[in-house]
Amino acid sequence: MIISFDASLANREPLLIDPGNFRELKIVIANSTPATFAVSERNKELGRWDGDHVWVKPQELVRLASVANEPDSAWHEALSQMLTR
Repeated sequence: MIISFDASLANREPLLIDPGNFRELKIVIANSTPATFAVSERNKELGRWDGDHVWVKPQELVRLASVANEPDSAWHEALSQMLTR
């Protein structure tokens, strides 16, 4: 999964690209720095930046993947397995 963020687009939510890829999770930040991403009000809900990594809340992955209303889906099972590795 890739969380794509573009700071030049003021009201744009981060996008979740390749939500079926449970082998990797990365954040791609365009037109910004990690520090700017971390303090952005709209990204505080996403998770937190510790200076080295962005710790993403699992519920935000669910929200960005648009599967929040499908709690019994195979996607949720795969996410759970990814988080326990």
